[in-house]
Amino acid sequence: METDANANIKPNKKKAANKIDPAVAFLMSFGTYLLEYGEVDINLTDAQKQALDEFKGIEL
Repeated sequence: METDANANIKPNKKKAANKIDPAVAFLMSFGTYLLEYGEVDINLTDAQKQALDEFKGIEL
């Protein structure tokens, strides 16, 4: 992922060893789902919520 001058986040195909076509396909289909059905309700356990709160990103 990379950020442009306007702080937009977009996939970056240059650095990926196996390219990003599956990831882009997922993001596009998820966006289509959101347009069609609205919000997504995800039920997380307390452990999952804590893991997300503690997540600081990945180093590239």
